[in-house]
Amino acid sequence: MGAKVLIARHNADQRSNPSNPQNPWFYFVSFVPSWLNHKIMSDRPKIIIDEDWKSQVEAEKQVAEQPATSAPPAASADDPVMPPASFELLLSSLATEAMMALGQLPNPYTGHPEIRRNQAKYLIDMIDVLKEKTKGNLNPGDDQAIEDLLHQLRMAYVATAP
Repeated sequence: MGAKVLIARHNADQRSNPSNPQNPWFYFVSFVPSWLNHKIMSDRPKIIIDEDWKSQVEAEKQVAEQPATSAPPAASADDPVMPPASFELLLSSLATEAMMALGQLPNPYTGHPEIRRNQAKYLIDMIDVLKEKTKGNLNPGDDQAIEDLLHQLRMAYVATAP
C-alpha cells in the first residue's frame, strides 16, 4: 500500500513579521494512505488535451482567409455609407482639411473661413510624407497629381503669411 506525504505551511497570525524568529509559521506533515489519495486528487483540475486542435486551427484559418461576402451596413442619417477606400480619396481628404485650415473653405461648424497656419503646415507635411513613402510605387498620373496638389497648397500657405 503506497502512502503519500502531504506538507502544508500555515501562518497562525497573518499580522506577524516574517523576519521575527518567533514567527508562528509551522508545517503540517501528514501521511495520506492510498485509499484516501483518490479523494484528494479528484479535487484538482483535470487537464484535457484536445488531439484534434490542429485541424480546428486549420479550419479557422480557411474561414478567416475567405473574403467577406456580407453586405455593407445600412446607411442612416448619423452614419452614411462611405465610398471605397482609395489613395485619391485619402489625398482629397487631407487636401480639403488643409484648404479649410488655410481659410480657402469655410469651417463646416461655424460657416466662416478660419486660418490655422500650424494645422495647414501639418497637413501639407503629411501629404509630403505620403509622397515620399509611396515614391516608386505610384503610376505617373498619381505622382504628378501629388506634385500639383503640394504646389497649390504651398502657394496658398505662403499667401496666408501675416
